[in-house]
Amino acid sequence: MLLFPSITLIHTGVLPVLAKNNGIIFQDIYAHYTTTLGARMAETQGAKLVQYGHNDLSDLEQKLNACPKNQIKIVIIDGVFSMSGTYPDLKQYVHLAKQYNAMIYIDDAHGIGILGEKPDNTMPYGYSGNGIVRHFGLNYEHIIYIAGLSKAFSSYGAFITCNSKRIKQQLQQNADTYGYSGPSPTASLASALKGIEISQWEGNALRQHIYNLTKELVDGAQNIGFEVINTLYLPIVSIFIGDIKKMIQACQILWADDLLITPAYYPVVPYNRSAIRFSITSLNTREQVIHALKSLTHAWSALYES
Repeated sequence: MLLFPSITLIHTGVLPVLAKNNGIIFQDIYAHYTTTLGARMAETQGAKLVQYGHNDLSDLEQKLNACPKNQIKIVIIDGVFSMSGTYPDLKQYVHLAKQYNAMIYIDDAHGIGILGEKPDNTMPYGYSGNGIVRHFGLNYEHIIYIAGLSKAFSSYGAFITCNSKRIKQQLQQNADTYGYSGPSPTASLASALKGIEISQWEGNALRQHIYNLTKELVDGAQNIGFEVINTLYLPIVSIFIGDIKKMIQACQILWADDLLITPAYYPVVPYNRSAIRFSITSLNTREQVIHALKSLTHAWSALYES
């Protein structure tokens, strides 16, 4: 494992090293934009970037099959997609990686600290918050796993797993952003360690609370009439409005009701897929979710019934 100050610095420094001068990077079209930055850096050194349909395993397999067996192949996905709150079928991705001699490169910024091992009906997120790989009961074979400390742990730092000593040495020696960026501040590392400690001792109860709040918000917004595709109830809730003018109007209504939401619009999301984005935390309360749903009802009436 190597520690970097941020996930963005991992992508821009690591992907050119992994892809070298003749590799092919296959990127889900909805993967986080910072992975695109890293892939473009790799292109400047001779690698090729190929995008495939969102979570479209058939499209990905067709593109992998067109490549020579021994060519470097890196498949980029998000552990949890940041605009939809959904995640990929990681077991199927790993199956393809083994079949076509590829590496799965996972940005799990929104999964670490929330998703974990052994999910069940009581705790659909799983336990321990140890990320998407353990959520699927997998090991790290054919996987490069990246996660950050800025979401679940409210700190500044990120890490990447290295499944061989050779890869770790290559990254230490050749990833520019590892050698030429400053270290994560000591205070940030201390806060991250405290966050991990809280996750170990209190995390399952906190995650259960987050799940309950998110489910109530998602189900309530859908019952009002809004499009929400977050069927897994992960705590990034995008409510799709579509038209950017209506999205701005919805934001103004929600902000006036003292709701802290984030607008998502082109080029962050496809044109005419503008959304308003809620982030649920362990400090939120059921009363706040009820207030949010009342405000969303007001917004729906203003947008579609006036």
